[in-house]
Amino acid sequence: MALVLICACGAIYDDAVMTQSSQSAASHPIGNITGIVWKLKRFDDLSSVSGNGSVDDPNRYTLILLPNKFYKAKADCNRMQGSYVLDGKQIKLAPGAATLAECGPESMYAQYLRYLTEAVSFEINEDDRQLKLNLPKGRMMFENGGKITE
Repeated sequence: MALVLICACGAIYDDAVMTQSSQSAASHPIGNITGIVWKLKRFDDLSSVSGNGSVDDPNRYTLILLPNKFYKAKADCNRMQGSYVLDGKQIKLAPGAATLAECGPESMYAQYLRYLTEAVSFEINEDDRQLKLNLPKGRMMFENGGKITE
């Protein structure tokens, strides 16, 4: 049974026909990073006084990389979408359209959205996903939240 994805832009993508170059597929099969919900577990930012932190509810901070090179992110009570570029294990998420509601004083929505656009590479280990940031020793740790159900 093939999974069909319909993105917010109206395009339809069937996972049975998605392909990528053999070099990229060897280093990170597209199925390992796209079509799943990445749920934020913790972040590390050694360049900031507020520094490191665990996320109480990973469902509030998610990332979905679509095979069409667009992404969707949930940042607490806000949403953002944009495009991304892959080159081997290098990744760049371009800032995109975002809602900017005030989620409350404990929310990390602004920090999370900023960190997404600071991502420079990724690593995948078992069910863990990691985005390394363009910050001194900065990273975001995600868990695999399963295949998207949209």
